[in-house]
Amino acid sequence: MRRGPERLLPSTTKTTSPTRSDPSRPQSFASQTIELQRLVGNRAVTGLLQRLWPFSTPTDQELYDTAVEEKGKFRAGGPYGPTDYRPSTGFGGFEAKYDAIGSTLAITLRGGVDFRDSMELQDGAAVAKSGDAKVAAAVTAINKMPLDKRAAAVAQFQWNSAEKEPWTERYESQIQSVWSSKFQLHVERKYWEDVGANVNVVVSVTEHIDSKKAGDDHMELVAYKASPGFVGEYGSVDPGIGLGGSGWGSGATNNTMTIYSSDVEGRTDNSLNASVKFQTGSENIDPSATGKLDMLAIRFKSGTGAGCQLCGAAIPGTDAPIELAVPGAPELAEKRATKIKAALTSRGLAASRLTTVLVGGTGDDCALKVGDGVAQIVAAHEAGHMFGLGDEYGTDKGGGTGGTGGDAGQKTEHHDLAQSAGVAGSVFENNDNIMSSGNVVRPQHYSTFVEAINVITSLYDWKVGAPKLVTSPSAATPAGGPGDFKAPAPDDGTRTA
Repeated sequence: MRRGPERLLPSTTKTTSPTRSDPSRPQSFASQTIELQRLVGNRAVTGLLQRLWPFSTPTDQELYDTAVEEKGKFRAGGPYGPTDYRPSTGFGGFEAKYDAIGSTLAITLRGGVDFRDSMELQDGAAVAKSGDAKVAAAVTAINKMPLDKRAAAVAQFQWNSAEKEPWTERYESQIQSVWSSKFQLHVERKYWEDVGANVNVVVSVTEHIDSKKAGDDHMELVAYKASPGFVGEYGSVDPGIGLGGSGWGSGATNNTMTIYSSDVEGRTDNSLNASVKFQTGSENIDPSATGKLDMLAIRFKSGTGAGCQLCGAAIPGTDAPIELAVPGAPELAEKRATKIKAALTSRGLAASRLTTVLVGGTGDDCALKVGDGVAQIVAAHEAGHMFGLGDEYGTDKGGGTGGTGGDAGQKTEHHDLAQSAGVAGSVFENNDNIMSSGNVVRPQHYSTFVEAINVITSLYDWKVGAPKLVTSPSAATPAGGPGDFKAPAPDDGTRTA
């Protein structure tokens, strides 16, 4: 909270009220209190009374009046920031600026783009220029082509000048679309609940002429050129060390993000979709699918179950629903649905998560869709690391997923921040979350924005959730006085778009 200098009370209580007609007539305690409030403010008088009479507490009306006064000062004291901020998770960086009058938190991510080719042609042979094993595999495949076909194939892994500007615009728009305006923030303090923030994420990346990165850029963006649909071994964010920036431990402007040009579109290896084969025309699952069923049950196990170290309560996962699209004529499809649900529940998936759609017609492949099933945009996921968030995908043994995640149900790097932001927490689980395998931004993903607005405003009561209407406890005092800011549209904390 922004605090002004303490103001001393008058040395005597024998003050004269300008509204009192008889100066010789003693004032009541109440009238003296009112006069002191006029002279030094509600907050100072309330503090004095609490020190003199420690067992007394201010009335709700006094608390309300003090809050109105302080909110007015807070609003007039802005804007807060801009400040380059590295979250306490120790990686990433962004700029945060809060406009108290417009109730807007602007989160800005700046980067300098280093456009790199993934391969080149030397003496008629393709040669890899990145250390990615999948690029090496593509080089091997190209070198098996006829000589006159290789140049065109290699060209798909090389930038041309006409591609750069449209690509940077696509990069910016994809991240902004995924991350902006998903949830609102508010101050969780009595009579301050109407102070809110709409979150606006702005991304600005530029190819600099004289350098790869300007001094105030939060990252160097290494963009390897690849053919459409190519999936490399990495996107990554390297946080560097504490150089530059003014956030936690510095380093807000010392990051490197590495992606492929194809990473601004949905992945072609979408892990939220899978299929299980039935025997031709039969209700029985094909024996060849047994291993796949085992893998899917491990991959999509619920994250719920990890216990909080402080209170022992289970930390809820997302428990994304799993839709089963079952083919076949009605009677056959019903039997197949029964079999596939039994196979998955016997392997540990909760029956409540499984829903079936009877597709009809011919075919023997049951399609599984987890959550919304939309393929992840890797660039948007990596932007989450720049916002200070860790991975959320599960890497349980046998689930077929590698990387820097953890076992389902264990706490992620931003779990504690999520709880301090008023969210239940964050655990590892393969689902449609942006920091897992999809693009859905959920409340825990704004936890580092909450941390940043706490710091730049010095109000350490910000939480995820919509602001609430605040009214005077006194019917004689109309609501909506100074500092009672109009709340943005209600949000129950569940919307994601």
